[in-house]
Amino acid sequence: MTELETLRDRLAALVEEMVERGILLEDACLQFETHFIRIVLERHGGNLSKAAEELRLHRNTLAKRLKAAEARSVTAKARARVKVKAKAKPPASRPHPTRGRS
Repeated sequence: MTELETLRDRLAALVEEMVERGILLEDACLQFETHFIRIVLERHGGNLSKAAEELRLHRNTLAKRLKAAEARSVTAKARARVKVKAKAKPPASRPHPTRGRS
């Protein structure tokens, strides 16, 4: 098995697990892109220009993607918290506002 085939198999297993756990495509793509960029940035000591060159992106494009990923990450975390709260406790039943009043 080649290295590329091994990577494909690992990716397929990861995607299967993410789908089973109910992770949305948008969130999965965000995580992949964010981790990919951060690893390349780390390899270049945080140098945006060198990281952009390796990623074959313009430096400004990379900066915009990082900023957008950060904003989407905050949104995704908020969505995940809401999802966890919804599973944790069902909404309390309230009496109908027009019933039971004198």
